[in-house]
Amino acid sequence: MSGTPQPPAPPKPPAPGSYQEMDSAGRSLPPVVPVLIAAILIGAIVFVIARKNRQVPPATGSITKVFAVEQTSKDRVLVGVEVNVKNSSDATIYVKDASVKVTLPTGEFEDTPAPGADMPRYFQAYPALKQSNADWMGDDTKIAPGASRDGLFIVGYQVAKEAWDQRKALEVTINFYDHMPLVLKQ
Repeated sequence: MSGTPQPPAPPKPPAPGSYQEMDSAGRSLPPVVPVLIAAILIGAIVFVIARKNRQVPPATGSITKVFAVEQTSKDRVLVGVEVNVKNSSDATIYVKDASVKVTLPTGEFEDTPAPGADMPRYFQAYPALKQSNADWMGDDTKIAPGASRDGLFIVGYQVAKEAWDQRKALEVTINFYDHMPLVLKQ
């Protein structure tokens, strides 16, 4: 019977090598060299961006004078620390606060400076503290771009004058609003 319909022929299998097995590890991973090159390039770009965007202190400075006055109890000193701060940024900077840390043979001591309103009282009680012509520097002290300013901090430590004179280090940290702090060491 020539009139009987023939069933369709089954599809021919693809020729070997014309398709890829997706279940083998050798074919599912991208080549190693391009991936390593891309990783190195991305790492370099992230490094450059991070270096350019890191904050730097907006000011430079130094400790210009340090003097101590023994209190009448003989177990405490009041210390005057004069600093010079230069604004190296393009904008006005404002001092937020400060701290003064001293390292003695017996340990470290830290204090925050006395408020500006107390300065006349300290100078009256201890005239030897008036060894500096610098104005008080503290919260909201304004330093214009490119300007340099001398400032005075008065701090107190519960150590004898002899112990103070044997100090190993002195560190002043000046914190600014919206900027990194400036750390001055002596």
